Amino acid sequence: MIERIAVGRYAQVLLEEAAALNKVDEFEEELKWLDSLLITNPKLFLVLKNPLVQPKKKKELVDKVFSKNINLKLKNFLYLLIDKRRVEILEGVLKEYQLRADTYRGVVKAEVQSAITLSEQKVEEIKKALESKIKKTIKIEAKVFPKIIGGLIIYIGSSIIDRSIMGRLKVMREKLLAMEGM
Repeated sequence: MIERIAVGRYAQVLLEEAAALNKVDEFEEELKWLDSLLITNPKLFLVLKNPLVQPKKKKELVDKVFSKNINLKLKNFLYLLIDKRRVEILEGVLKEYQLRADTYRGVVKAEVQSAITLSEQKVEEIKKALESKIKKTIKIEAKVFPKIIGGLIIYIGSSIIDRSIMGRLKVMREKLLAMEGM
């Protein structure tokens, strides 16, 4: 719980700094680069998290590996995490920053589940329909779930739009069971 609170606070401070500099998108791109680097080089992340490695050595490593690809504010942020011995929350901060940056820009995430892979054209049609309905910019993440048989299930925030065959079968089942109880 404490870690989650820290993740949110660090992400919020990063976002506020980026917004003050009018560089929310730039920070996000650099954070994505940093995240992909840490994923493709897990040993690097292990070294940064290792409490036995001196903070000075970690900062030298940050200078050597990251300085050309991230701005000074992000480098100083990494130094702060090193000094506070909080590098282990970096992945969470990166993800939380992306969520908060989307909120800052008025972008809403939607998960669209379908039984088969949707074409880019179909995803774009769904996106436009949702945007016209909720009057916000939508970022869609399409997922395939064969169990729904056909149709779509759309999750937007706390709302669920179930237009799947599986969902319709459940409704029919409930109605039949209710009729049986009469």
